[in-house]
Amino acid sequence: MSTIREQIIEAIIAQLNTSTPGGVPAATRLRMTAYEPDELPAINVFPVREEIRGEPAGKFGPVVRRSMTFRVLLHAAGSDAVAADAALDPMAAWVSTLGGRQLGGLAIDIEENTLEWLYEEDDLPYSSLAIDFTVEYQTLKSDATKAK
Repeated sequence: MSTIREQIIEAIIAQLNTSTPGGVPAATRLRMTAYEPDELPAINVFPVREEIRGEPAGKFGPVVRRSMTFRVLLHAAGSDAVAADAALDPMAAWVSTLGGRQLGGLAIDIEENTLEWLYEEDDLPYSSLAIDFTVEYQTLKSDATKAK
């Protein structure tokens, strides 16, 4: 069975791919290769870091409270009519709906934290937007595949 962390990332991707507005691409897991112009726009989801703190006891034994930062990275190409950073706005609006979700009980809460625009200096007016969220969740100390 997958860890709760992995289940959360999968649930986030599934949430972003459910009832997706027109013009917003399907979200995928982290991609390690550059996009070609015909592959844009694109959305990637991946964990960035996690902080943990133990709690002495829970209903089923000692638990670990976890605070994971995950990133949703948006990529879009501009055109003569639309600036590359403006092309990211519809995707950013959709991604922001993740805040406040519990993902079917996997998460205690999700909070949107920061947005950072990134620009590629190439022939293509290409830009990216990194949106960081923090998700609070718990696992058993003895088993990271169990939520509480």
